[in-house]
Amino acid sequence: MIQTLNDQNQEVRARSAKVLGEFKDVRAVDPLIASLDDQNALVRINAAEALGKLNDTRSVEPLIMALKDDVPQVRWQAANSLGLIGDIRAKDALNLLLSDEDSSVRSVATFALDNLKNNN
Repeated sequence: MIQTLNDQNQEVRARSAKVLGEFKDVRAVDPLIASLDDQNALVRINAAEALGKLNDTRSVEPLIMALKDDVPQVRWQAANSLGLIGDIRAKDALNLLLSDEDSSVRSVATFALDNLKNNN
């Protein structure tokens, strides 16, 4: 399944990223991190979601970088996943999202920051 993250078809890559999060197989962490740079927004969204489900701290820094994505849904999912992981390293980046142009991104940043407080 992991190899399908490199498929030529963006729909296959997007679906694979989503499914890999459900499997909770930590071998998928590095390939999913690489998928955060995919040209397709849905692949990036699903990869960020899967990384949150895998709850592996290796994904914290790449998810922090994904908070700068041009697509609000990618930023939203990266922030949500960082909240689920609960690593304090995300605090400063999540604070910056409190002034994001998208209200849903601001909202999820609040959730994520609350979760960081509760976990640390």
